[in-house]
Amino acid sequence: MTDLMKKTINAYVNQDDFKNPKYGTTENPILIFSFKGVGGKIEIGSIDKNNNPIIESLELTNEQYKHNLITYLTYVMPKDKFKKRFEEGK
Repeated sequence: MTDLMKKTINAYVNQDDFKNPKYGTTENPILIFSFKGVGGKIEIGSIDKNNNPIIESLELTNEQYKHNLITYLTYVMPKDKFKKRFEEGK
């Protein structure tokens, strides 16, 4: 089985949240929209009941990434920040 704690990833996060010292705690985590493994995919392996190996990717599909991003913009990002970022200057 893969030791996930030793894997390096590139994570896609909101840069404002990443730079904000109020984020990054257990109570107020930085949300990761998607990630990719550095040097290869992040996968886990197991064996099914017939002793056949099963390899599963833990990396998100594009559809899962879009879902995470839409959920963040709809339910997490404050409305004033959304307006400032996407509606001002139009």
